Amino acid sequence: MTFEAAEVARRAGTLPRRAVVVTFDDGYTSTLAARPVLDALGWPATVFVVTDVVTTRRPLAWPGIDQWLDTPHVAELESLDWDQLEALTRAGWEVGSHTVTHPRLDSLSEGDLRSELEQSRAAVTERLRAELDLVLGRRVHFEGAEATRFATRLRKFQDLVGEHEHAEVFEG
Repeated sequence: MTFEAAEVARRAGTLPRRAVVVTFDDGYTSTLAARPVLDALGWPATVFVVTDVVTTRRPLAWPGIDQWLDTPHVAELESLDWDQLEALTRAGWEVGSHTVTHPRLDSLSEGDLRSELEQSRAAVTERLRAELDLVLGRRVHFEGAEATRFATRLRKFQDLVGEHEHAEVFEG
């Protein structure tokens, strides 16, 4: 079941008790290694992509993973390209937007946050010719007062995140 299908079923109260939703964050090419296994099970998946990297073909790199850039493991940072993503959608997979550049969302101005969400959503929609309801596709964890502040900011962008609760902030 795709993330969107699960969310629709959850909201309708029809989500099966033992539903399985497989998601891949960031759009690494290693995602393709899971496809034969998921195909054999008859399970689609959802992959959330960083659109600038998909377009430029630069390695996925930001603080926390950038130490791998100058190592023999740099190939692990390669992103899926638009052709690969289109093939996944033809196979029943879903592609969601995961920002343009993968910034720390809590550090962005409101204008920059809106731009990251709008441009990423537009790129996926345009390139894959599909209406996009999935924007962030991950749960964002912040602690205490920081969680409350970011949750309040994120609600301002509900038109971009969509009616579904794809970006949730958990306190504690």
